[in-house]
Amino acid sequence: MNTSPFPQVPPQEVGLDDEKFNFSGGMGEFLASIATLILFIGLSVLLFGLKAGTGISSFMYGNFAILVVLNLVMSEYITRRKKLVGPSIVLAVCFAVLSALFWGYFNIDQNNAMLPDNFHDMIKPEFEPSSSNAIFIMFSIVSCHILYYLRYKTPFMLFMIASSILAFIFAILNSTHFSIIFFYGLCVFTAALYYDNADKFRKTRKSDCAFWLHLASAVLIITSIDYAVFSSQLEESTRQAAFLALYLGLIVISFIINRRALISAGLVLAGQSIYALFANNAALNVSITALTLVCIGGMVLVLSLFWHGIRAKLMKFMPEALQNRFPVV
Repeated sequence: MNTSPFPQVPPQEVGLDDEKFNFSGGMGEFLASIATLILFIGLSVLLFGLKAGTGISSFMYGNFAILVVLNLVMSEYITRRKKLVGPSIVLAVCFAVLSALFWGYFNIDQNNAMLPDNFHDMIKPEFEPSSSNAIFIMFSIVSCHILYYLRYKTPFMLFMIASSILAFIFAILNSTHFSIIFFYGLCVFTAALYYDNADKFRKTRKSDCAFWLHLASAVLIITSIDYAVFSSQLEESTRQAAFLALYLGLIVISFIINRRALISAGLVLAGQSIYALFANNAALNVSITALTLVCIGGMVLVLSLFWHGIRAKLMKFMPEALQNRFPVV
């Protein structure tokens, strides 16, 4: 008997690609995405490459205003009206970059710092904000991202919001310790599960929201685990084996929640660990790189082709309450 408030998906309706990556609806949308990116890059270089004259502050704010207004106008048409996924993601990225650059320049301007001759030199250490200014800047960036998301509902913007909130936390705590990243990653992971549980059929934008939050949490969790393991005092081979054991645990979690983000985010680091273990084995008289690629490729292929079968067997051992909470097989 199904006790879940959400309807179950018949097994025959679930295919190989039930976790869809919605980026482009076709070649036309793909070209629109490329064109949008080229437009903003070209216009940014053109505007900031002009001679500022004496009123450099007004010049900079004016350029930012032109780019932001253009971004919002295009977002109104492309995102809210046409609902094009690819160009909407590009516009969200451009808005996130513009907001970061704007508040970075605002910090320089308000502190009467000398603006560098080259706009790109603003990222140099001598132009980094103080601790209090960093908190204000990151709060402003987070606010801009949230307001953009509330207006345009672009699922990808949740990825940017999650990233900027982490930077805001770093600014508040004045620390980038891996434990902060790990626990924050768990919070983002919980938010992703909320969206997943609200759309078990994965038919609405909530599924796309869950996808980007899972991707953000996966990067954070994998990165923090990798840092924690390899900063320990264990022997090299033990550290590699420990990371792979934890990675296998994450694969099991991926099966339970029916999301592949944790697996994808850790592939490179898992490959490095496998390579290191093979390299420490002097008895192997083969190409270590080739052997590592075979192992990683074989594992990913098996997981991709037999995902639902493996998950169906695994979920039989889970409590019914747990089966009803996560996406169905």
